Amino acid sequence: MLPINRKLSPIILVILGFWLSVFNSAMAASKDTQEVIQIKNLPPKTAPEIVKSSIAQIIPTEARDSSKSREEISESESDSKSESILSQALEIANSIKDPQRQATVLSDVALQYAAIGQISKAIVILDQALETAQTIEDTPTQISVTGSIAVKYDPIGQRERAAEILAKSLAAIKALEDAEIQASLFTEIALKYSQIGRSEQARDLLARSQQAVAKAAVPVPNFPFQPTPLAGGLTVGTRVFSGLTSENSLDINVNLEQQLPVDSFDIDLSFRTDFDSDRTTDQRQNRYFGSATYLHHFDPRWQYAVRTIFLRDEDENIFADWGFYTGPGINLMRKSPQRTLDFFLGLGAEYEDLLGNSNDFDFPVIPVGLIYRDLYFGVLQFSQELFYTFPTSDSGDNRLLSRTRLSIPITKRWSLSSLINYIYRGIPPTDKPGSELNFTTGLTFSFD
Repeated sequence: MLPINRKLSPIILVILGFWLSVFNSAMAASKDTQEVIQIKNLPPKTAPEIVKSSIAQIIPTEARDSSKSREEISESESDSKSESILSQALEIANSIKDPQRQATVLSDVALQYAAIGQISKAIVILDQALETAQTIEDTPTQISVTGSIAVKYDPIGQRERAAEILAKSLAAIKALEDAEIQASLFTEIALKYSQIGRSEQARDLLARSQQAVAKAAVPVPNFPFQPTPLAGGLTVGTRVFSGLTSENSLDINVNLEQQLPVDSFDIDLSFRTDFDSDRTTDQRQNRYFGSATYLHHFDPRWQYAVRTIFLRDEDENIFADWGFYTGPGINLMRKSPQRTLDFFLGLGAEYEDLLGNSNDFDFPVIPVGLIYRDLYFGVLQFSQELFYTFPTSDSGDNRLLSRTRLSIPITKRWSLSSLINYIYRGIPPTDKPGSELNFTTGLTFSFD
């Protein structure tokens, strides 16, 4: 052994320690480099897993469990907030008055409930939306909205229910008369069938849609006329006055009409009951009016008409006023089924029973009539009827009847109607004027 100078021993120890420290650092760096190279050479999906695994080793198990609990709590709180929002949206949807908008919003809310896993509640809300859609008065709109609701049953596992609803919509489309509207709805429902995986039904409906388009393209013949269903309206109006005297009246009017290929008829019935406390006797008086017109069309222009009119007016001392008329008529204008002008000239007979006058039967009587119908802005229905008669034996006993009707729609079935009746008599009842004007306004319910 070599002798070591004791003075140099501390210096040597320091130098050895320094080199040992450098050597250990180099070995650690080499190991880290190898791990990085291994991570880089792994597939893209594996490298993050190694990092995640390394982090997992560093983070204590208790901390990982605590993190997982926080995630579950966060998801629970999110679902609770979503349900609160949907509950508020459902409340708003139920307050909407318009059935089309309400049904649409309800179906959207239903899908959102399904998205957070509340399938049963989603089905209940969809059923409610469907019931609301059934109250839509416009049939094409009802079919369209119902079809949109039907397809929303499919993603929540109710495909058969969706198909059942679409089948009912299809039956409603077939009942429509407008071929162009049919074509549009056939196409719309075909797309709904495709959405729920019913390709065969979708192709069948598209074929029907093409047939309806072809039918709509064929011009409608001017004659014979296109038949229409029996249609009409019930109008109710009232007037009440109370002051020094009391007055009130109730008016009821019923109108029926129908167009057949070569025939048409129009029936109008009116009843009024009137109370006036100023009357010394018979404070309540009634008025009855009825008219019926039948037309047989030989072609779009020429027609043969039969018309009868009856009036009983206790207030005007008219006990009975009846007329029967028949003769040829001619159409002066026909722009559309709703816009026409017809002229009538014929022969007839009249019977009158008026207070203060002897019963009077006149024959022959010459009737002249003019009837105008129009539809303004596609919704306002207007009609004007003028009917003038005079007996050949006594032209002074003539009379003029004017009836004006205006109807303003409020909904599909309900409208605000006004009716003005004017009667002029050449020989009026005793102590009564020769002219009588009645104005009635009220609500009309239309049916077909």
